[in-house]
Amino acid sequence: MRGGSRLPLFAAVLLALWVMAPLGAQVRPIYSEGAAGLIQKLQRLTTTASAMHTGAHPDDEDSALIARLARGDHARVAYLSLNRGEGGQNILGPDFYEALGVIRTEELLQARALDGGDQLFTRVVDFGFTVNMPETERKWGRAVVLGDMVRAIRLYRPLVVASRFSGTAADGHGNHQLAGALTPVAVKAAADPAQFPEHLREGLRPWQVRKLYVGQRFVPNAAEPPTLLLPTGVLDPALGRTYFQIAMEGRSQHKTQEMGGPLLHGPQSSGLRLIDSVAPTVADERSVFDGIDVTLPGMAALAGLPTGALAAPLQVMDRASTEALEQVDVRRPAGIVPTLARGLQAAREAQAAVASLPATPEARAEAAFLLGHKIRQFEEAMLHASGVHLEALSTAETVVAAGEVTIGVRAFVPDQVEATVGDLSVVVPTGWTQAAAEPPQLGGSGMYARFFREQPSQQASFRVTAPADATPTQPYWLETPGTPAAFVWKDDGPKSVPLGPPLVSARAVVTLAGVSLTTTVPVMYRHIDPVRGELRRPLVVVPALSVQITPSLDVVPLDAAAQPRQITVRVESFAPTAATGEVALDLPAGWTSTPARAPLSIAGAGQGLTTVFEVRPPAGVTAGSYALSAHATAGG
Repeated sequence: MRGGSRLPLFAAVLLALWVMAPLGAQVRPIYSEGAAGLIQKLQRLTTTASAMHTGAHPDDEDSALIARLARGDHARVAYLSLNRGEGGQNILGPDFYEALGVIRTEELLQARALDGGDQLFTRVVDFGFTVNMPETERKWGRAVVLGDMVRAIRLYRPLVVASRFSGTAADGHGNHQLAGALTPVAVKAAADPAQFPEHLREGLRPWQVRKLYVGQRFVPNAAEPPTLLLPTGVLDPALGRTYFQIAMEGRSQHKTQEMGGPLLHGPQSSGLRLIDSVAPTVADERSVFDGIDVTLPGMAALAGLPTGALAAPLQVMDRASTEALEQVDVRRPAGIVPTLARGLQAAREAQAAVASLPATPEARAEAAFLLGHKIRQFEEAMLHASGVHLEALSTAETVVAAGEVTIGVRAFVPDQVEATVGDLSVVVPTGWTQAAAEPPQLGGSGMYARFFREQPSQQASFRVTAPADATPTQPYWLETPGTPAAFVWKDDGPKSVPLGPPLVSARAVVTLAGVSLTTTVPVMYRHIDPVRGELRRPLVVVPALSVQITPSLDVVPLDAAAQPRQITVRVESFAPTAATGEVALDLPAGWTSTPARAPLSIAGAGQGLTTVFEVRPPAGVTAGSYALSAHATAGG
């Protein structure tokens, strides 16, 4: 590889690792916390298994399959949803289209936080129900959705892909049919470097999926029975639930679609039919990973390295992960930190040795990818076992352009745990500034917040200032106007992932058992709700003023057009200081309003002003649609 291609490859590896970052769902990830969560992390350390499940919409997924693979087989598992469900129903409220897509993205994140999977998307828009596949393909365009599916496979690099749908009329919805039809095409194209070469320019690499399955239909098909029945009604003693029950908890997070389900006890299963494989044939499959060496010592061969490469460090990693799992005492989990530190050091040594191995660039890159995941997993297990907790809280939930907020970065180290925490810092976007500050009051908002105090083991505070041209925070796929068929992803922005990275984050260097690691957390605002208790929300940039016009739609009979119509404009301020200016309507040519403009004076954040305008169309107005909008101006 030429020298210029090293940076894009490194960036792609970082993005692939970021996909595995903890999901920012509002539901508590109860099966990833405490003793059960630690055991899950230790079990995942022992394997390189990975899988991807494909479907068309949020709630299409076989949730039990994801829970079984992620929490039973301890694999990296992603659900690839072609769209974000913008065209679905919403029983919770009036939000539809782009707003509903944001809500359903959050519902998927909540489901994945419980069943243990990751979440990916393509950029196509859910435009509502379709009867057949040709209609869906005409609206989306085959190349767009196929390219995004290939991109997700090359990013996540799953050993196994399981399609939810068959690509036939039996799938029902036309979106379902196309998702099923394109999955095998995408699997084949992902391995071909001539297909979608723009991915390679980003730093992604071709990827050969080892096995491809299609899921059992909603109604069993006797002509094509599953070749593998995966038990999902198996009780996991550490989790206290069967994988099916965990899946139903996750599926019940699809609240806009009325997907609440029962937590059934007893035997359950997910059926899969093997339709293609480049792995050695196994006569009586018991797992989707049969025929694939997913052990840590087998990592070198899996990456395509020469026989015997990295044998010593991989053996150390394998022994450390196995010993930690065998020795863990959930009453004193910090006791396994030295064992995990030994595995982490071996993984880092292996990664450092990859560059000098006599192997192809592709094999070295794949080894670095796999080792990168193991390094991250060892670090997460060490932090979990130690109980060291890092958090970053802001004094406000929002900041406006040229505004500032104070952030407290605090580390908490449990008693009797030997740990050193240092280099507390914040990471801000380009153009933002930061300076040291006095520790802020971070009890949170609410009546009783001032009575609560915390004593961190280590802390640092920063005053962060947004630039004058800071743009409001919004989902990355909505930043650039798209088409009715697909959103637009910026070339230099996030792609495929549920949400972009946090606006501001905090870092700390933690030393455990003589090994240092860097941990990063998003900056959050803590709000104390008097009924629900503590709620956390990400720090975001908002406009200084928010303008809302009512009604959003008015139908005027022509014989009543001369009568004035009332338009109400509500302006609210997010600026910390007073805002003075004016508010006015933007009217079609010939239309008038009384008043033409109104004064605006708002004392500060959280306050607002309501103005009523009387609007008259010109004499002789004809039937048609007319767009009216409102704007507020303050401070120029």
